[in-house]
Amino acid sequence: MTVNHQLAEQLKKLSDRGMRLTEQRKAMICLLLNSARPLSAVDIYQEMEKEFNGLSYGTVYQNIKLFKELLIIESFVLADEVRFRVINREKPMYYLICMDCERTIPVDVQPEELGLPMPTKSFQPVSYKLDVYGYCVDCNTLNH
Repeated sequence: MTVNHQLAEQLKKLSDRGMRLTEQRKAMICLLLNSARPLSAVDIYQEMEKEFNGLSYGTVYQNIKLFKELLIIESFVLADEVRFRVINREKPMYYLICMDCERTIPVDVQPEELGLPMPTKSFQPVSYKLDVYGYCVDCNTLNH
């Protein structure tokens, strides 16, 4: 799925719920979609402030909260800091996350392939999350 298609999909979620499609919201989703690593709220603020002079932290945090409620983004902890990335519901992704450079490497695996026991009648899974932390080949060669 292209970034433009993902952006359109996420913006539709906002408009379907009567939310305004502001330039700041569009820019924030684009920033997260185009980032090679998950971003913290401070990262998001610092990047967006370059384009939107006078942007407040409050605006960033309010949009993060809204995007999480609408299941546009998900959060997880990396290096004792909460990070955010866009959720791809069409094809959930799993990641290898480098603990040095924070690069994320998508892994194409489906939960069914992992052999996890899933009750078929009493439970309907709707979301999966699997992140593996370690060191990418570049960081492993340099530091470990």
